[in-house]
Amino acid sequence: MDRKAEVLNKEEILEREEGAKILDRTENLNGNSSEKVSPAIIDLHCHILPGIDDGSRSNEQSLEMAKQALENGIRTICATPHLPPKDRDNFYQRAKLILKETEILTKEQNLNIQLYMGFEISLDYSLITDKNLSNYTLNQNGKHLLCELPFGTSLKLAEKMFYPLRLDGYIPILAHVERFISSESEIKELPKLVDLGVLLQVNAASLVGIAGNRTKKIAETLVNSNLAHLVASDAHDQKVRSYLPMALAYDSCRRLVGEEKTQELFEINPALILEGKTLEEKEQLAGIKKESF
Repeated sequence: MDRKAEVLNKEEILEREEGAKILDRTENLNGNSSEKVSPAIIDLHCHILPGIDDGSRSNEQSLEMAKQALENGIRTICATPHLPPKDRDNFYQRAKLILKETEILTKEQNLNIQLYMGFEISLDYSLITDKNLSNYTLNQNGKHLLCELPFGTSLKLAEKMFYPLRLDGYIPILAHVERFISSESEIKELPKLVDLGVLLQVNAASLVGIAGNRTKKIAETLVNSNLAHLVASDAHDQKVRSYLPMALAYDSCRRLVGEEKTQELFEINPALILEGKTLEEKEQLAGIKKESF
């Protein structure tokens, strides 16, 4: 494991260990906040489907997560289990069935929450030739792919891997981008990805300090610099990696960049993505020619 991967793994461990402590101190703030959180938040990155990855372990836990999402202003969720590098199509079919079962459960419990199907995809070159790649887009809209970088992958290598996906008409969304940045110089590399047409997603937990102060500062810099395109929960459960940070992050963003920009990050941009539309600032690449990789 290289030094960068080691640092990133430590950040994830910190999130798991410190998350519960911070949320214990803040979970009651929602009802006491002077400003109400929007009831129309759309979450495009979470692990709410039971028994399919490292997220929810049971139907009961998924229902608890759905209740918590509603309590924190989330009305629409795109479930994004980790897509395995092999046997992707069978996993896709299984995930769709579990999504339908989860939808039935939420309706039976009178939980007014809308569920969509998506995936979190570890970026590798096999994606480029996957004939079923469109199935793995968010809401199967044929455009937006939620991608995470394998630990230790440089942003320069990510740019090279995203390039052919853009040529084929896909719009990659780089998940929890703040986790993959370890220096100021790496932040300066991000505009190249944005210019290529890659969208950047920030975790709510990072914005409220659950992943540590360094990651919090990076996440805030991305929001302040207009480099972040959406904020998502990356929820895995209802306790440590939960939906609670979403309401707190909404308030944090409102203080950082105002109400209008906050609505873009939590509502408007995610809605456009679900519909398969291109964000205004992310026009299709023009005059670009295919190259060999």
